[in-house]
Amino acid sequence: MVIKMRKAAILIFMVFVLVSVVLGSSVLNLIKVGVVPEPSKVLKDVNKLKVEIAPDQPIVGEKFKIIVRDSENNPVEGAKIYVKKEDGETTCIGETNSRGELTYVFGDRGTYWIGIEKEGFSPMQVESGTLIFVEPKGYLSISVKFPYADVEGDGVNKWLAIISVTADNRPVENAEIYVNDKLVGYTNSSGQLSYVFEPGKSYIIVAKKMGYVSVKISLG
Repeated sequence: MVIKMRKAAILIFMVFVLVSVVLGSSVLNLIKVGVVPEPSKVLKDVNKLKVEIAPDQPIVGEKFKIIVRDSENNPVEGAKIYVKKEDGETTCIGETNSRGELTYVFGDRGTYWIGIEKEGFSPMQVESGTLIFVEPKGYLSISVKFPYADVEGDGVNKWLAIISVTADNRPVENAEIYVNDKLVGYTNSSGQLSYVFEPGKSYIIVAKKMGYVSVKISLG
């Protein structure tokens, strides 16, 4: 009786092994022909994050959106956004809202990489993330004219000059004007600022404005 029970157990075990091999081979064959996807590939596709930049050409000093979605195009809330400038450090700039969006403003032009991190998703490393180019609004240009000469002041003859700042031949308002490293004022709606110079001296004039490439000229 005991021998019969052992034989029966051995037979059941052999049948189990045979069925497992057959079923395992079938699943592997289905994976090979693409009917059944590999488990690792399914996990990768489901957890993959997608990034969109709007507008796709960010400008220095202007707001733009970083939008994060999952593989089914649903917004991803609470995704941490990391930014790294070329030759710079990686910085976390915030998390996406319920619409999967984060609004940000770049203060400098240049090349940036964007990375994403969200629990339950495969992280998008900064070094291999989305690459964007942040462009300036324009390039500043300075011109100086002396419509009035020999202006009396403190017993010294001085020159009253008009400093004009433009970008793409258009006047730039509220541009900062520095003379010899000192802020002397801001341009008006015509892109101009009046300043008094002393003849015979050397001056360095610099114009700056957020979003624009600054410019420097020498006088004297």
